[in-house]
Amino acid sequence: MARFGFVGPSYQSQSPTADAEECINLYVENMEADGKSANMLYNTPGLSLFGAIATPVRGIFFIQYQGGPSAGRCFAVGGSNLYEVFSDGSSAILGNVGSDSLPVTFAAIPEEIAVASAGNLFVYTLTAIVLPSPMPAGTFVAVPSTSFINGPVARVDNGDGFFIVFSKNSDTWQVSNPDDGITWNPLSVEEISVFPENITSMMVDHRYVWIFGQKKSVVYADAGAPIFPYEVIPGALLELGCIARDSVAKADNSIFWLGADERGAGMVWRSNGFSGVRVSTFAMEQQIQRYPMLSDAIGYSYQEAGHTFYVLRFPSANVTWVYDAATGLWHKRGFWNGSYYVCHLSQCHAYAFGKHLVGDWSTGNIYSQSISNLTDNGNPIVRTRIAPTISNESTWMTFQQLQIDVESGLGPMPPLLDGRGNPRDPQMLVSWSDDNAHTWSNEHAVNCGRAGGYKLRAIIRRLGRSRNRTFKVTMSDAIPWRITDAYLTATGFEPSERLTKRLGKVA
Repeated sequence: MARFGFVGPSYQSQSPTADAEECINLYVENMEADGKSANMLYNTPGLSLFGAIATPVRGIFFIQYQGGPSAGRCFAVGGSNLYEVFSDGSSAILGNVGSDSLPVTFAAIPEEIAVASAGNLFVYTLTAIVLPSPMPAGTFVAVPSTSFINGPVARVDNGDGFFIVFSKNSDTWQVSNPDDGITWNPLSVEEISVFPENITSMMVDHRYVWIFGQKKSVVYADAGAPIFPYEVIPGALLELGCIARDSVAKADNSIFWLGADERGAGMVWRSNGFSGVRVSTFAMEQQIQRYPMLSDAIGYSYQEAGHTFYVLRFPSANVTWVYDAATGLWHKRGFWNGSYYVCHLSQCHAYAFGKHLVGDWSTGNIYSQSISNLTDNGNPIVRTRIAPTISNESTWMTFQQLQIDVESGLGPMPPLLDGRGNPRDPQMLVSWSDDNAHTWSNEHAVNCGRAGGYKLRAIIRRLGRSRNRTFKVTMSDAIPWRITDAYLTATGFEPSERLTKRLGKVA
């Protein structure tokens, strides 16, 4: 038997003859010590219901206080209402912020939180909650639209005690009075002069203000000026911009965004100093550049099990891509609606009360997201891996046996039941394509071991012959799927090393 590189990312090239790999609801982890394999496939997280507000959940935000991860206050916008969400999942309405069904942005100083929603800005002044009062204390204020001289607010952030906004369809941004999100000096406005474009997005990172245009971007620093405190950093002009306002997110000590420039659009970038580094792949780019719309992309980030993930959802294409900063690899996540994958249910995130809370774009549900959750709120998570195509210069190969090196014996107790009510093993479904992933064989069930059956091997035999073979494995049983590799016995098959390994030996 020989390994053939079963574990890997989503990488479907323009021509599936070159590479047709897919990785859905699974992610790759590289081993940091010498083990059985260099990498593994693990489950992406599932969802359990934490609470519910109005539909859809347009943003979640957590203010951390001293006293551990559960010490703080959590806020969310559902529909047109701002809520405080409590640690038991209950919630209370604080005020109406209007709705355009698009994501909102939050910003905070110790005494206030600001919410940009549907072109307006709202400020909630924080005061202590007097227990056992069921209603949160505080003051909710809608900032007059006349405070923003160039029109509706698109996004809010904060830096150095200032709230910062930019206006929709304009090239201006402005700052509030210090530590005061309600008062905005009409002179504290900056017009972009280094490029002739409207602002598409904004992010404050490491106290620097990143202002994105569609084709170019520029970075400002607080220079301490009395009226408008920020000035352009010399040399901090990027010859690339942002095509999707809500794709911008902070992750792995950087900023990630869906980019555009004078030559085109549809690459994903991360900041590196005051420049951008491309992190998307050719295979990903040729797919997303065919989507009906890119400007509606929505991004958020979180970290779990040592991995930092940048989640990028494309609503119009009904697809969610995820970048793992730990490995530099992409995979997809999706909700199985019974017939096919749709976008993953999450569209916003906050780490609150020691949990990863995410908001549902299709309902008002707020979920606790964790790799320990093995379903999506009780719905099966369908996980798919399409391995690299096997070929030996298009000569005939006869396939005697395929073994998927999956950790067996992880079935639940009590055991799963078949259609007749009899106990059964967790199963994976194996199919294959002999025409470069254009059509697929029937699915063949392979047992993976009930609880305690650790020695069971997941093997399928008598697989016929072909000149090219692409294997697909699908799993939906609610167990922790852990795949090390796959081993193949085939006449005429000699596994070849990847180009990177061959070049490494030459070097």
